[in-house]
Amino acid sequence: TDAYFNLGMTYLDQGLIAQAIITTQQGLAQVPIHLIGHDNSLFAMTYSDSHTPEERLSMAQAYGRIVAERAHAYTAWTVDAKPTVLRVGVVSGDLRQHPVAYFLMNMLQHLNPQQVALYAYSTDGREDATTAALKPYFAGWKSLAGHHDQAAAEMIYQDGLHVLLDLSGHTGGNKLPIFAWKPAPVQASWLGYWATTGVAEMDYVLVDEVPPGLQGLPQVPVDFVVEGGDAGVGSGVGARNAAVLVPSLAVDQSAVCLLTSGSTGAPQPHAKTWG
Repeated sequence: TDAYFNLGMTYLDQGLIAQAIITTQQGLAQVPIHLIGHDNSLFAMTYSDSHTPEERLSMAQAYGRIVAERAHAYTAWTVDAKPTVLRVGVVSGDLRQHPVAYFLMNMLQHLNPQQVALYAYSTDGREDATTAALKPYFAGWKSLAGHHDQAAAEMIYQDGLHVLLDLSGHTGGNKLPIFAWKPAPVQASWLGYWATTGVAEMDYVLVDEVPPGLQGLPQVPVDFVVEGGDAGVGSGVGARNAAVLVPSLAVDQSAVCLLTSGSTGAPQPHAKTWG
């Protein structure tokens, strides 16, 4: 069975998206609860035109059910409901030389540490100069590498956070199963992934309302499909139970999307017609 998942990863690294999805799903047909298989399949499907948002949502929700069945979610937290300092944790495998870390650094420089105390939970044992540059912005820094999900969730719970952010989604090195334990009263997905996680205990996804205008080209806002988790924040974008909004474009109009990603997978150029 592992041969299917390993071959699927090889295809994905080569940018052979269709083959990666088919091979990985052959493995999942034999081992439906293989979490890394679900991660890889969901990640690859975001590069594919052959799967509808509803199909991707269904698979993400299947992942969410698996991790929920393995967890015992916390229902009470020893945190101040009206804190003077908000305690925010970030869980990521990319707190090193990686695009996620670069974006994060630019945000951290504008936070007031007297109002927000940050706690990092790295899921990757590797550290480098970028890691060293990030650490001074955090009040606490712990490694989750080598910890099983329950122990990692307990560690985070004991830190008394108000908000816990996932910066990985279904990308490599994620610890999404921890979020099914609900170690913080408010949990959100942000920055490192561009689709729903499927984890029902993920309360929000943090996104811009719409992308900046691109030299007068028409904008095509698309909401996340978030039924069962990952409710959106801001002006109705990604609202719970929202559908994908794909407006029609006139034949003489063009839509352009510029994407920056922390993925090492090869982006696949493609054309798409709506209407």
